[in-house]
Amino acid sequence: MLNLKNLRFLIVDNDQDIRDILREHLEMYGAFCDEAEDGLIGFEKIKNNKYDFVISDIRMPNASGIDLLNMIRDYTGDVPKVIMMSTFSDLTLEGAKKLGALGLYLKPHNIESLFEIIKESF
Repeated sequence: MLNLKNLRFLIVDNDQDIRDILREHLEMYGAFCDEAEDGLIGFEKIKNNKYDFVISDIRMPNASGIDLLNMIRDYTGDVPKVIMMSTFSDLTLEGAKKLGALGLYLKPHNIESLFEIIKESF
């Protein structure tokens, strides 16, 4: 059984339903979850809080997941592991990893594939 107790996640997606689904699954395994509706708000939260993982959509208004990943990569503070997610994207797993992401999680939600990415990071 996956144990996410004491792990802090930031879920960044402009779709509230997606954030709710992810939060419910992660909290079921003991994780603490925070949320942001775009990359700019997500980055502000990263600067002011400590997260172990960021799960970010790629296509969002104001600042995309790629923008967020670049801001995190350039940030000099404590940097969380980033998992990118998308339904439709030109970004491949290899491309996501080149940008510094831990993995690429494809919607619709197969939560087990997300958990595999998280497990592989330990």
